[in-house]
Amino acid sequence: TSTIDLSTISNEDMETVVAANPDVIPMRLALARRYVEAGDFSSALPHYFAVLEREERNPEALMYLGWMTYLSGDAPTGVALIEQSLEVAPGDMLATWLLSNAIYHGLGDRVRAVPLLEAVLASGEAPADIVAQAEQMIAEAGA
Repeated sequence: TSTIDLSTISNEDMETVVAANPDVIPMRLALARRYVEAGDFSSALPHYFAVLEREERNPEALMYLGWMTYLSGDAPTGVALIEQSLEVAPGDMLATWLLSNAIYHGLGDRVRAVPLLEAVLASGEAPADIVAQAEQMIAEAGA
């Protein structure tokens, strides 16, 4: 079996493949992730909705949909979606990090965010920049 190196495929080509193969969820998720990372939420959203139509509890789709919802100004709904993601994939470091930020900054609930931030630190998976941010947030929360 050969794996396709998605980094060599343009967004346009991925759109074509996804349109022709709507049930190929990994490629659709990869494309949507590219859009999120580029800040192009309006292009990412339809892909996450399409994934959730096929797998209503896809943790990555729920996580990023929740993150975009929080960033768009609806923190309570965003938090709920990221929490659903963690129900499906408990302990996911990125989802825990995003949830801690949505609770801390979006809901203004620093106390509730601290255990999540501590879990991110304890995971040993967080990159140095996230570790530094988490430590700073915990310090600011007075924990």
